[in-house]
Amino acid sequence: MRRQPPRLILWGGRAAAAASALAADAQFVRPKPKDSMLRQAFAFAILCALAPTSLVAQDSLVHATIDSGTLIRMHPITGASIRGRLVQPLTPSSAFVQVCRYPAPPCTPKSDSLAFQRLPAASLARIDVQQGSRWTTGALIGGIFGGALGGLAGAFANGMCEDPEGCGASTPVYALIGAAFFGGFGALIGSGSPKWVPAP
Repeated sequence: MRRQPPRLILWGGRAAAAASALAADAQFVRPKPKDSMLRQAFAFAILCALAPTSLVAQDSLVHATIDSGTLIRMHPITGASIRGRLVQPLTPSSAFVQVCRYPAPPCTPKSDSLAFQRLPAASLARIDVQQGSRWTTGALIGGIFGGALGGLAGAFANGMCEDPEGCGASTPVYALIGAAFFGGFGALIGSGSPKWVPAP
């Protein structure tokens, strides 16, 4: 009977040793059933802890009744925001939000389906309500702009004047006139821009 060459025997021995080492490593890395059960229980506990928070957050859009006629801004889960005046009070248990589109003519008569919009509460992410307008912001911006413009006009007019006694109002008066005029104009524009706050 022929004997195997020493090299083949040596190579076969090394391969067997390597296979045994890999098997031992795989058995060592494999998690024990007890450890796997502990990990699953820990993950389940985390989900149970987070679930009540999510349910409370999605319970209702509002936490207090909003009277009819209130101007609101609705934010759908997908799509652009929608403005409208409530046709009926909105409560935490309301399943639908019924509004009259804004800006638009008054919703009369009620049979005009084009003027009304009825949205499921579940389709909305949040609701804002109007709280005043931005007339103060408009007045401030207009006043600053008008004051600067009036001051420049006054400086130019007085600079071109050659009469030692002056040719009219002083530069500060021009600035005040400009601030008053453009401030009132800015307030008028800002009054048409609603100021929004989160629904109560």
